[in-house]
Amino acid sequence: MKWLLDNSVFLPVVMGSHTEHATSCAWLKRARPDGWGVTLETFLGVVRKLMNPVIMQGNHLTALDAIDVVRLRMAGNNPGKIIIGGQPDDALLKKAQGHGQIMDFYLVQVARDTGMKLVTRDKGILATFPAIAVYPS
Repeated sequence: MKWLLDNSVFLPVVMGSHTEHATSCAWLKRARPDGWGVTLETFLGVVRKLMNPVIMQGNHLTALDAIDVVRLRMAGNNPGKIIIGGQPDDALLKKAQGHGQIMDFYLVQVARDTGMKLVTRDKGILATFPAIAVYPS
């Protein structure tokens, strides 16, 4: 397995109205044969966003429907896997400069520990971890 998707790539794949939907789906279509997955945290984060009435502009889903939508996007030829990360690496996480980086650094850790590349649009992750993080182009 080669690719670990973060929320900035996986949410647009799942959410058809997202501005990056077409480009994210096109990237994933090319990458699927290499193997791909999301962490459990990313899976649940996307479910949470699909249930949020503000993000979904009043068209939010129930928990069951949101889970079904996410699972459907992970299915098919070369299906995605849910990757369960290990214990947080304190040496890596303590480098976080703010609360918003904790999950980002954990995703970097999971990608590193599983030999995967983290696929993200997050410029900070891309700049800080160029050996692990890649932009979906």
